[in-house]
Amino acid sequence: MAKVFALQRSAGQTVTLDTVTISSENLGSTIPGVQTTSVFPARCVNLYTVFQGNPYFLSLSAIGDIEVHRLISGTWSLVGGPYTPAVGHVYTPQSLHVVNDQIVAIWSDEAGAGDGIVATTSFDGTTWAALDVAAAAIGASSGGASIVYRGAIWFTTAIGLWAYAPLARFITVGGIVGSYTVGETVTGSGSGTTAVVRSVNPPLLRVDTVVGTGFTGGDTITGLSSGATSTFVSKTRFVNTAPDTGSDGDLGTGSANLIGSFASWDGTLHFVRPQTAFVSTKFYTLNNAWGAALGAAAPQWTIEPFSGIVAVGTATVAADSGPWALFVNRNDELCLFYSASGSTKLAKTALKTTPLVFTDLSNTLLPTNISTKTNLGITLYTDDRRRDNLLQSFMIRDLSGGTTIIAGWDGTGSVVEKGSIPGVDYLLPSSRLGQEATFTNLQPTIHITSVSEPFPGRLRIDYVVKADPSRTVGIIPEYSIDGDQYFPMTAGSDDSGTTDLPASPGGDPYFFNWDTFADLDGSYSDIPIRIVDRISGV
Repeated sequence: MAKVFALQRSAGQTVTLDTVTISSENLGSTIPGVQTTSVFPARCVNLYTVFQGNPYFLSLSAIGDIEVHRLISGTWSLVGGPYTPAVGHVYTPQSLHVVNDQIVAIWSDEAGAGDGIVATTSFDGTTWAALDVAAAAIGASSGGASIVYRGAIWFTTAIGLWAYAPLARFITVGGIVGSYTVGETVTGSGSGTTAVVRSVNPPLLRVDTVVGTGFTGGDTITGLSSGATSTFVSKTRFVNTAPDTGSDGDLGTGSANLIGSFASWDGTLHFVRPQTAFVSTKFYTLNNAWGAALGAAAPQWTIEPFSGIVAVGTATVAADSGPWALFVNRNDELCLFYSASGSTKLAKTALKTTPLVFTDLSNTLLPTNISTKTNLGITLYTDDRRRDNLLQSFMIRDLSGGTTIIAGWDGTGSVVEKGSIPGVDYLLPSSRLGQEATFTNLQPTIHITSVSEPFPGRLRIDYVVKADPSRTVGIIPEYSIDGDQYFPMTAGSDDSGTTDLPASPGGDPYFFNWDTFADLDGSYSDIPIRIVDRISGV
């Protein structure tokens, strides 16, 4: 069974929603001092994640502070913040994600002037970096969708789609002596950080951090092969200086983006912007050549022609309304589960061409009790821990009925309405990554601590596995080309093995050697990897 993280806002209580028994169970203590009204919008999604085996939650306090809490021995304890907004400013949580070896918290800062987005990161879940602030007139940009894609977090604002790349890739330098070369390693004299140069546009360097927590003030940055030197000035992790408004500029109008949805399909990132009283339904696709490079020429999002999406009326952007759910089902088809003032519908397309040609499935596969309801908020939960037996569930907020419906779909047969749970104020996940939204209580859990290349064709993956109570576990290392479908890695030699590994509550370190030459053909800018763990014998 899958236990999905959620916050029942009115009670200030974190819970798990069981997608099999259709029940809610309290998870630890209440969140101390959390905001319990719609000032903390239920359309805020992806505020939970699991980092280094431990659950974390990004919350809004009753006095308007942003706080990061971690579940420790049954108690939600403050480990980040409180971050207090300036006078006249309003903070709202946006998302909490894990990117590589960092946990990343993002929130919006709304004000009459000085609006923007704020982010912070941590390598250990306790010590957080200085706030990274990007100013933009985001308006009423509270809540909304987010997705981890190519080492960055894309998220919605009322004036477009924005990305945050938490690996500190973009640095400004001064006093340059010599010329840096693309591909060389650079080192910071004080911080000890090493990085690989990906592009040179003085005084800007785009780098990928290899070792360390990022360059700091006082660093002399030296090129290993070129001998070039410079002085570190500043860094930013936001991609571009403002949100992307799309090829037609329409993503910059209105707040409909906030109930829209992202989906990565065969490595291409898509976004749907719902129809409201002010704007029409539109699909956009991100440039396939996009990478987390500062100053990538806008627009990177291009409007995408489509057909077959039957109108359902106009959606409403309110604190507890929406969102729509754009997702890839287990048959590798792009699907849209959506609702507005007229009805609720489900559509899919298997054709990976332009325009997107959808087929409406509502009359044949969607229960009448769902299709006839209006203004539903639909979020996706994917239990991808099952590997080939992937299960997808939907948490459906029915404001008029006062319940949260839980439904499931295998991608072929009818959508199954499993039952409902009283209440509509649950803050829910909406992610293709089940590991971010699933509570396992260390039965068991695993996290990758480092990746290195001892020699060409061999990738060493260090990881820690935890289990409570102590037991032996097996692992399944996997890689993906497109970020959607994962394949088992071919093992190299002389590693920790993959079976009968002892695991304890405090965690035990191991490593896996991946024979990349056996699995990969060609050059890739990035390859998503993961390790799935199982209790031995299961």
